[in-house]
Amino acid sequence: MDGSMKSATLVGRDSLGDIAVLQTRLPSSVKPLEIGDSTNLTIGEPVFALGSPAGLVSSITSGVVSQANRTGISILPMIQTDAPINPGNSGGPLINKEGRVIGINTAKLTPISGFEGLGFAIPSSIASRIIPSLIESGRYDHPFIGVQGVFIDPLQVQVHNLPESVKYGYLIQEIIEGTAASSSDLRIGDVILKLAVYPVRQAHDIPYVMEHFYSSGEEVTLEVLRGEQTLSITLTLGIRPE
Repeated sequence: MDGSMKSATLVGRDSLGDIAVLQTRLPSSVKPLEIGDSTNLTIGEPVFALGSPAGLVSSITSGVVSQANRTGISILPMIQTDAPINPGNSGGPLINKEGRVIGINTAKLTPISGFEGLGFAIPSSIASRIIPSLIESGRYDHPFIGVQGVFIDPLQVQVHNLPESVKYGYLIQEIIEGTAASSSDLRIGDVILKLAVYPVRQAHDIPYVMEHFYSSGEEVTLEVLRGEQTLSITLTLGIRPE
């Protein structure tokens, strides 16, 4: 980080995931950072964001992991941190105390009504799936079921008039035309209980499982509650539209 600059060419990009791969030539003295495991993050563990916010080259800020799998910010489950992330940090590494990359800095929520310390990074476990595809083909196709709805917890069961046997799940409120879901046996009002062997117990479970374990074109079997009946529905995952 001596301030020197190099030109680079674009190898591939994933606009949905906000990741790009660049190619350049660097001296042999430059060593890459090691990639860490973002699947074993602990809430409260220290992290450090590197980048050049406001053009201030080679800056580092510190904070902690606030949430390991925050949803609703991107199509990806994100690492939430209170380490300051500003324009110029995007694309820089989020590293742990061992100096390993556990995320790629990507976004922050603009302070509203006094809220601060809301930065987000793409987990290294997901980036490690996307990047090889960008290098090989220049693109990455995110898997897509094609439903929209709400996560259900015990407090919301009565609100949606669901059977008392339902404790957690994802209530389908819309099936998107032309997607895997629209050509399957899924129906509006179904509650997704499991993706294959993975139970849907938290809001981030579906995007986490999809982005870590599945690719477009693969089959997945959903365990679905329809009324009082539990069904197994298999579909072939499509490609999430941009």
